[in-house]
Amino acid sequence: LKVSWFKPSSDKHEAPSSCVPMTDGRVLRVNQLDAQRLDDEVTSILKQQLAEVTLYHSDFWEKYQPELDALIRGVLWRYSIGVDKPTPGGQLQNVVYSQAAHTGLRPRALSSRQKLGTFLVHVLAPWLLKRLTDWAEALQDLPGDAAPEPSSSSSSSSSSSPSPLRRWGSALARLYLRTLEPRLAKLISVCSALNFLLFLRNGVFSTFGDRLVGVRLVHVDPSAHRQLPMQFMNRAMIWNGLSEFLMAVTPLLNLAQIRQTLTRKLLPARRR
Repeated sequence: LKVSWFKPSSDKHEAPSSCVPMTDGRVLRVNQLDAQRLDDEVTSILKQQLAEVTLYHSDFWEKYQPELDALIRGVLWRYSIGVDKPTPGGQLQNVVYSQAAHTGLRPRALSSRQKLGTFLVHVLAPWLLKRLTDWAEALQDLPGDAAPEPSSSSSSSSSSSPSPLRRWGSALARLYLRTLEPRLAKLISVCSALNFLLFLRNGVFSTFGDRLVGVRLVHVDPSAHRQLPMQFMNRAMIWNGLSEFLMAVTPLLNLAQIRQTLTRKLLPARRR
């Protein structure tokens, strides 16, 4: 009887993929998503500070809010991606933008076209879409197809009729709001959803804009993976939620009655 002993090969006892550091330059998906969320939080904090500065000029804030948002994002872009540095969220998550064609562990600086592309996608395009919608809504209210009312004098009828330029502008505004803008929004939503599915599968190009420009996130220091402790962020989120809850509930409480009840329970009157 010949007995053959089973000798397991070394490749069958490898560590799980989650324990082995990635050697192909890819970054964990959670790092990329956390970096984007942290960037959004920094932007919202700066917007809140600007809103507090312009508290006494609320009309100015409401009128130029898209420009102020673009200004904040432009400043962040200028001192991060524009100078080949990580964004605030990317610095906390140890990631930075690099060329997608580069497959090494070390990041490669973006080209001038890619930097311009990130500026167009992340800064200029949101402002332009918002302003196009506002301008179209303002133009569609102009009388375009309505015929002028009959009047006694020709001068009054000519003054009441809109100019051809205004009629063309009103027609284009209605075309954009009714046809182009909804289709464009649906197209962007579908492309973003498909890109997110591909991102979950491959772990590259966390946003559709990054795929268009050809940039991806890589580790600044490949030997340090996910070195950020999240307990400070959790504490801040819990404190913010608790403070908002108290601000919403406190006006509904009768504080005087609660104080009298506690005084009567805790400090009863002495018996005579």
